Amino acid sequence: MPWPTMRLCDIARRIGGGTPSREEKANWNGNLPWFTVADLSDVDDVQTLTTSREAITPRGLEHSATKRIPAGAVVFSSRVVVGKVGIAANELATNQDFSSFVPSGLMTAEFLAYFLIKAKYDLRIHQRGATIKGVTTDVLDTLDIPVPPLNQQRQTVAVIKECMLRIDEAEKLRSSIDEESNLLRTATVSAKVKEFKQEFRCATVGQLVAGDPSAMRSGPFGSAMKHDEFVPEGTLVIGIANVQQNRFDPVRKWMISDQKFEKMKRYQVAPGDLLVTIMGTIGRTCVVPPDVGPAITSKHVYRIRFPRTNICPEYISYVMNFDDDARNQLYGTAAGGVMPGLNSTKLKSLSLPIPTLSIQQTHVDLWDEIHAALSEREILQSSSEISDLRAAILHKAFAGEL
Repeated sequence: MPWPTMRLCDIARRIGGGTPSREEKANWNGNLPWFTVADLSDVDDVQTLTTSREAITPRGLEHSATKRIPAGAVVFSSRVVVGKVGIAANELATNQDFSSFVPSGLMTAEFLAYFLIKAKYDLRIHQRGATIKGVTTDVLDTLDIPVPPLNQQRQTVAVIKECMLRIDEAEKLRSSIDEESNLLRTATVSAKVKEFKQEFRCATVGQLVAGDPSAMRSGPFGSAMKHDEFVPEGTLVIGIANVQQNRFDPVRKWMISDQKFEKMKRYQVAPGDLLVTIMGTIGRTCVVPPDVGPAITSKHVYRIRFPRTNICPEYISYVMNFDDDARNQLYGTAAGGVMPGLNSTKLKSLSLPIPTLSIQQTHVDLWDEIHAALSEREILQSSSEISDLRAAILHKAFAGEL
């Protein structure tokens, strides 16, 4: 049987917030916690609110629009980031980006808090505002909320909490599996590379491509391309998003017209070329697959074309991605100001052990098998879409299905 519903304004008293004048020092550094949106995390769970980064004085409270919010009130961010939810553990105040609710005797604070989390994605659709978006008090006041008996509310909250706890445990397990898989990849490659350094000569990337001035090249475009320089369909411009860790992602984010491509063929990539990110997440590498089609690189990605007579590009990619020493060289030689990056000089100085071509290919085959097994393990762990489970649990809870 469906639960009866009531409007939020009929079951809770709403309290607004405000900001005391910053010019009056006497308003600040008091004993009343004063919350902003930055004090709460954007998570699908209820947060307990105790202390905030700033606190105000009685004078700040008196000379501003902010109000005292009692312990037990539900605090809801209605602007900037809609849907951060907490319950006041003690008396506090907020800025104008919150609407706080003191439930009547018909509703528990936790039941209301979880309902607002469940409703936040729908509420975000109703955001308004030119610069700072939010939901109006009219929208909040007229929210229809299920109102089961108090004992059922408490039972529902208990089940929600138990489900959230299990989801947290699953997320921790997934994170540990991802971390463990990366450690295994790194350990496997690093151990073999360490042996190779004792058995075979080392060479820098610059030495491996010496004699071919076009072997290393980045493209002409960055993420700040002019609007008329790219088109919905055309030739792919390979950017950072395409170069994942030892994997090429075919996502077509940036494209240029075929006519423009004809003028830029010197930046074209070919199957077997090594791609290296030199801005953003630097040092991530992959090999261009055979089915990529016509494409050029952006200015954030270097294309390196090794001689195939003695170099297996997949071997270089594995070493650059998973060998500790190679990663230290890449990150240690990063150059740049606000956004660290690599340049051709630094990249050419990267030193790698170079076994014979047959040995390179043999170990690439072995690493591929290990990589595939670990990837399958990660996929199995994440196939349940853990990140969506919280929303599903809340939906079922407030439909009375838990």
